[in-house]
Amino acid sequence: MKPTHRRRIVISAVMLTICAQLVFLWTGIRNAQSIGGDIERQTQSKLLSAAEYNVSSFFNHAYSMLRYVQNSDLIEYASSFLALRHEADYRQKRGEVDFKLNQIDFDENLIDSLYVIGQYDTQKNLVKHAGRLDLSDDVVPTIYDMSETGLLYPLEYNQHLPTYYAPGSLTSQVKTGKEEQIAHSKSFAGILEGHVVLSGGVQDSGQHNSTLVLIVLKKGFLADLVSGGAASPNAFELSDQNGTVLDRSGPEFRPGMTRLSHNINMFGFTLTMDSAMDANIRVAEHALYAKYAVFFSLIVLATLAITVVYSYYILLPFRKMSSFMRKQLLKFPLRRLSRDWTGERWFPSFSLRTHLFILFLLSVCIPAVSSGFGYYRLINQYTVEQQRPYALQLSDQVNRNLRLQMALYDDLLNKLSLNPTFNHLFFSDGFASSEMPDVSILQYPGIGDVSYFVLYNPTGVRRYASQMTNDTAILDGETQRTLDSQGGIVWSANVTDVFNQPTAALAKPFYAYDENTSAPQPIGYIQVILNASALQSMHIDSTVSIVTLDKRGDIYFHNDPSIPMLDSIKAISARLSATPNREQYVKTNGIHGIAISNPVEGSRLDSVLILSIDSILAGNREMFDNYLIVMAAALVVALFTSVFLTHWLVRPLERLKAVMEQAETGRQTAAVSYAKEDEIGELVGSFNSMMDQINQLMDTNIRFAEENGRNELKQRELLALKTQAELNMLQQQINPHFLYNTLQSIGMNAQRTGDEEVGFMIYALADLFRYSISHKGSTALLDDEIRHTQSYVAIQDFRFKGKFEVEWHVADEARSCRVITFILQPLVENAISHGFLESARKGRIRIAAALKDGMLALTVEDNGLGIERERLERMRREWEEGVSYRPDAAGKQGGVGLSNVYFRLHLAYKGKARMAIVSEPFEGTRITIEIPRFGM
Repeated sequence: MKPTHRRRIVISAVMLTICAQLVFLWTGIRNAQSIGGDIERQTQSKLLSAAEYNVSSFFNHAYSMLRYVQNSDLIEYASSFLALRHEADYRQKRGEVDFKLNQIDFDENLIDSLYVIGQYDTQKNLVKHAGRLDLSDDVVPTIYDMSETGLLYPLEYNQHLPTYYAPGSLTSQVKTGKEEQIAHSKSFAGILEGHVVLSGGVQDSGQHNSTLVLIVLKKGFLADLVSGGAASPNAFELSDQNGTVLDRSGPEFRPGMTRLSHNINMFGFTLTMDSAMDANIRVAEHALYAKYAVFFSLIVLATLAITVVYSYYILLPFRKMSSFMRKQLLKFPLRRLSRDWTGERWFPSFSLRTHLFILFLLSVCIPAVSSGFGYYRLINQYTVEQQRPYALQLSDQVNRNLRLQMALYDDLLNKLSLNPTFNHLFFSDGFASSEMPDVSILQYPGIGDVSYFVLYNPTGVRRYASQMTNDTAILDGETQRTLDSQGGIVWSANVTDVFNQPTAALAKPFYAYDENTSAPQPIGYIQVILNASALQSMHIDSTVSIVTLDKRGDIYFHNDPSIPMLDSIKAISARLSATPNREQYVKTNGIHGIAISNPVEGSRLDSVLILSIDSILAGNREMFDNYLIVMAAALVVALFTSVFLTHWLVRPLERLKAVMEQAETGRQTAAVSYAKEDEIGELVGSFNSMMDQINQLMDTNIRFAEENGRNELKQRELLALKTQAELNMLQQQINPHFLYNTLQSIGMNAQRTGDEEVGFMIYALADLFRYSISHKGSTALLDDEIRHTQSYVAIQDFRFKGKFEVEWHVADEARSCRVITFILQPLVENAISHGFLESARKGRIRIAAALKDGMLALTVEDNGLGIERERLERMRREWEEGVSYRPDAAGKQGGVGLSNVYFRLHLAYKGKARMAIVSEPFEGTRITIEIPRFGM
């Protein structure tokens, strides 16, 4: 491809843009990787903290359940030698225990079973499986049997610490004892193996009635406490102080995963999160790079388009000047160029150096500014997309935490309702000082989140409140009606406590076990009013806001009292409920973040999590400052590069300008040397050719100036004389008077003899000659020309008998116009002679005359053989050169009459008349003449 100056300009500008864009692209990719890493580290830490909170809460709950069972009257079931009592006593005691155990929260996804084991066969073991209403009759070895077989030692060794028993680890301890003891111990050991077991150890109640309490956790309990699963990119692993893995949720560790661990100091556990980058995050990263590539391409293409257009107009004057010079080589005198000779008035008339400087700066400035803001916008979008999958995982984890925390509050209420002191209160006038209820935090975990609790009689009148108050209207009628109709636990929001603080409360009917009916009977209500700060222990950090509310928008919990968006949380929750995936990007009260709504399982509440990305966006704004620095550096580099490129591109023109200034003084100059074949090379070549011609003309014009002037005048006179002579020859080829008189005599004689047709033709021929005689001048009325032409047509029609037909379309106002004589007849003659005589088809001639825009337009059109393209081009060329048309070698004379008319028009109207011929072979010919309407 031939290199041109324009191509050099375009390539230089585009290369500047590409270099600047590569810097921006590299900066953008580095920023994206940095942001991705920051988001991953921060959010994983938040997710692990939230999971740690839930695991710790669960084990606190399990430990408190163990303590509660050990210190409640449930232990009496296994220590009171029920096997020796009457069957009715046993059934009554069993029913009472069933009722109390059903009040305790046994989450079947977390807890598998509860064992309260007696020391001897004379005691009844208590076995409760999660998900079952009644006690189980499973055969369990006694403490004595396990002691004899060796099974008791490992169960007591790790008391009060959750311990995982691997398959075979307990059965291998069963070695001694009787055959039946061994069988029962191995069977029970097999049940415990593969589970995490919380042992309370053997408690001696005196009188040889010791008991052992075991809580067996569900296999895979960790999956219910932490977010994720088999399809999740995260895996959680819980291990004890010895490094033994208690449970694992999610995929196994594999290369590429990152590992993060937190210690749960209360139990000596370690919670580890193995994380692989989410596929959605990979998709977001690849989508960002694709957007970078598209943006990069668009910027380069836009620069290319701007540069191509701008460089075109920059070099347009040079191309036009070069073309102008080439055209002037065969013309003299040379024409001057006007100031607006380029015709591009809208284009700024700067110097070439200024234009190139502007172009190179724009090729960097516009893309640089666009890239700075474009990449900043893309990185913000990427930030949101990167946060979204983490926010979804965090929302799921927080939802699990809320579900467990609400279950703990439910369990707290159930346990309070089983307190025997409260039960006694409903059947007495009040508490004695020695009977104040024991509600220690060890037996009642979560009691620290309780503001106070109240007991009501069946009519809703307060019987007891843990805070001294005269308020008796906390249990509203709607809550009481719901309790009466549905039973169970009822949550309420927007409850104003005795401290005049809005909070949440939960209530349930208070039951007492009726020994007569062996069934629980409602005797009142118990209500727990939570602190306004309840659930604030779930606070992860300042970037995570958690709000729990019902379908009406009533807020139950929030983890941060300083949340500025509580007023707008209802609107946010409503919008989230309307979206298919219940998540969206929100801007409210100065906070930018991702809001996600999830229903809290097992309740009628929704949790709304808002993960703020303000800190990340602040980091993005710092990165934008880096973009500004890159933009400034790019502009400085572009400035110096533009100066260099401009000097390099303009240098040949400056040399040419110096030579032109030298020639302007009139001195002959040597040819300009420029080897490249581009726009400047064309201009230099044209200039050299023009200077050669000027130098040659200056030498010859001095010698032949006068002679050329005389020759030009003489040629004009000879041309006029020649044209007049040709006209006279047409008129005087025969003696017009003699022919006219003779034809008159013949015509009269033909009419006397009755030969009308011959007479008509003779009179027509006589009119033809009479017109030639009577018009000695050079002009006539168009009406006279038409009658003359009609006479000619009549004669030819007589000759060729239906060979052609003529259509006349003459406007009345045109007939009075003066035209040069013999302007129509030669055109019609040409159509008949050369259009139809050699054709087999019937000819048609259309003659029209009309006035248009001050001009008389004459048209003669036929459908004959037409004029050969080569002959027509030669005729036009010779007309332009001022040469009369000459017949070709075949002797065809078709152009003589037309040329005669053309030159007569040119002379008579001084170049104001126009004559045009359009012809297609075998299609026909159309001749159009336009002459001034008023005179010559």
